Amino acid sequence: MHSETPAELLQLLLDACREVDEGAVRLANRIEAEPLHSFLQHRATQYRQAAEDIRSTLQGDAQFAGGFPPRAPISPPPPLNDPDDIVANWERAEGVTLIRFRDVYDAELPSPLAAPVKHHFEAALQGMEQLRRLQSKPR
Repeated sequence: MHSETPAELLQLLLDACREVDEGAVRLANRIEAEPLHSFLQHRATQYRQAAEDIRSTLQGDAQFAGGFPPRAPISPPPPLNDPDDIVANWERAEGVTLIRFRDVYDAELPSPLAAPVKHHFEAALQGMEQLRRLQSKPR
């Protein structure tokens, strides 16, 4: 069984942040219903910020100084029109990303790098809670 290195885990996390950022924007563009539209736009911004914060911290760490090669772009998801389908799609995407955050956090990274990972992991957990509250409100 292959165990990922901290650098590989970070690359998977950065890829996941990029994918959910792009995915949230695409989903937000498909739905007009507020507050779900605003929620998805906000989550996209938060994931974009997470990736920027992590990359910024990585630049100061000699172990990760070489950076990461860019990954291939993701393919667009199938068309979704129903708000429930959009929410289900988002929950799956954010769930995968939470797992990536947890894996990186559990890798016991150096303190300066662990701080933004923990911060954005907690923000993602709060985002899932916010989504659940949105789902419980009538549309």
